Amino acid sequence: MLYQDTVRVYRELLKAGKETLVELFLDTTDGHGLGSDVKGLGRARKYEDFLLRYLGTGEPAAPTTQPATSTSQPTSAVSQPVSRPPAEGA
Repeated sequence: MLYQDTVRVYRELLKAGKETLVELFLDTTDGHGLGSDVKGLGRARKYEDFLLRYLGTGEPAAPTTQPATSTSQPTSAVSQPVSRPPAEGA
């Protein structure tokens, strides 16, 4: 995407009141990869900051307990024998 198009979209988002939903990180040299002003480590730090801010530090969530339900089916794959009433006259 061209720089001016990026800025145009960004400005429209700001006008629409979406400033809290938009984060813009520009490399003004128009470089991609090794030739840009933003070097690999700086870019990685920017990405890391973004991920930590929105996804957290990776701490495991507290375990939750689920209430037992009375409609649960047996988990055994072996079928249980069915008891049949005695035949008449036996």
